[in-house]
Amino acid sequence: MHAQRRNSTKKLATLGFDELRLQVGRGAAPADTDRTTWFRFAPTITDEMRAADVVISHAGAGSILEALELGKRLVVCVNEELMDNHQAELAKALEARGHVVVSGVDDVAGALQRVVATRPAPYERGDAAPFRALVDNELQTRRQCLIC
Repeated sequence: MHAQRRNSTKKLATLGFDELRLQVGRGAAPADTDRTTWFRFAPTITDEMRAADVVISHAGAGSILEALELGKRLVVCVNEELMDNHQAELAKALEARGHVVVSGVDDVAGALQRVVATRPAPYERGDAAPFRALVDNELQTRRQCLIC
C-alpha cells in the first residue's frame, strides 16, 4: 500500500471511521483495502450520502445542498482552478454560517478532524416561492427586442 494511503487509513481509524467509500467516476480505480470501497457512478448519490456519517464533496451547489438537506456533516473541497470561482464563494458563505468545513485537496485529513470536532449549524431549506414568483412575473411580461 502506498505510504500516503497508509497514513490516510490510520488517520481515518484515529477519527473513528472504519470505512472510506469513494465515488471515482471515470478516474483511476483505487486499490481495494479492508477499509476502502469504491464505485464509479450510482443512479442516485442520495443513498450513498444517507449511509455516510460524513460526506466529503466537491463544492457544486447541488452536492452541497443535497448533503445538508440530509443533515450530514460535510467537508467541501473547492476546485481553485475554476475561473470566476462561484464554488469558493458558496463554500465560504456556508462555512461562515457554520454549515460546512471548507478544505483544499491537500488538507482533507485536517478538515475531517475539524468536521468531527464540531457540531454543524442546522441547515434549513429556503423558501423558493419569492424566486418562482419573480420568474413567473418576468415570463408573463411581454417584451420586445429589436436587433439592427
